[in-house]
Amino acid sequence: MNRPRRSAFLIDRQVQGTLLLRIILYWMFCFVSLSAILICWEVFTGPSQRMIDLVSKLYFRYGPVLSASFILLPIVLLDVIRVSNRFVGPIARLRQGLSDVADGRPAQPLNFRDDDFWRDLASNFNRAVARVARETSERSSPTEEMPQPEHSSSV
Repeated sequence: MNRPRRSAFLIDRQVQGTLLLRIILYWMFCFVSLSAILICWEVFTGPSQRMIDLVSKLYFRYGPVLSASFILLPIVLLDVIRVSNRFVGPIARLRQGLSDVADGRPAQPLNFRDDDFWRDLASNFNRAVARVARETSERSSPTEEMPQPEHSSSV
């Protein structure tokens, strides 16, 4: 069953925020590492020059690449949010369903979107909820009362 677009941009801020922060840190690590490699390459293969001249030369040579990576970073971050919604959304709905069951409220059947991950969790959850509901109704339905043994009292 295909459901409409998600209404929340970030479903689980802790999980998705951690992913976004990691990507930004990896991007910065990559940038610093490549800069260090380029500086070392120029120092060992080129003529001797002042550090400011070296950095300026590298900036003008590789500045367009840096600009392109700044442009691509938000696109990558948006894509990670979009993809992470496919696993964070189902887990958030499962968490809510489990909370309902644990609190004794009737749980609504889970129906994940067609492109969500872990679709089998929804069917397993729905089977488990149906079984709990069935067993609960069997326990609460009136059954034939067993005759109670009479207690005789001796005087």
